[in-house]
Amino acid sequence: MNEVFKCCEYEDDPEVWVTAVSCIVDVVSNFYPFIENFITQIKNTTLKLLGNDENENVWRQAIEVWNSIADEEYYRQTREGQVCFNII
Repeated sequence: MNEVFKCCEYEDDPEVWVTAVSCIVDVVSNFYPFIENFITQIKNTTLKLLGNDENENVWRQAIEVWNSIADEEYYRQTREGQVCFNII
């Protein structure tokens, strides 16, 4: 995850940002039980990228991170016994 966050700081190429944030979306969807330790970093990274008004794909992916978290939490709340951190 730390390497993905480093890629989100690479300001020379917004496509690197889009790809890195897409990786965060995949991590949220596939490894939700492990994101609790990274949620502050996810928040800080996505807030920074939401401020990017030069590339629409960058902030769309940042929003998609939170959509994925919300979807995963909704799914887990509707299933008994699923770990849910109630982030959203």
